[in-house]
Amino acid sequence: MEATLNDVVQRLERLENEVRALRENVRLLDDEEAWPDRPLTMAEQGRLMMVRARRNAARESRMLSKIFDEMGITGPPVSREEARRRYREEGHDPEATDFAQGIADMREE
Repeated sequence: MEATLNDVVQRLERLENEVRALRENVRLLDDEEAWPDRPLTMAEQGRLMMVRARRNAARESRMLSKIFDEMGITGPPVSREEARRRYREEGHDPEATDFAQGIADMREE
């Protein structure tokens, strides 16, 4: 089936509109200050969260490393079993309090 000149014009207009919308999305992703004043859709909120997370990941990682260094925390995380062993060595029951249990549960994550 041959496309008429009118069909080609309509397709080109749709394509131009899609490119315009994509460029706007890219601009919004690059500049969160440019987000619209209307309430954001769930998809837009998700994109904004991802942009912020990517933008802040390296900075937050450096901050956490600095905080851990200042606190004297070094090395890899301790496993749940290791944490329980250390509690027992210090004379504590690792399951005796909600706090201890919470720490043990977090180690599993």
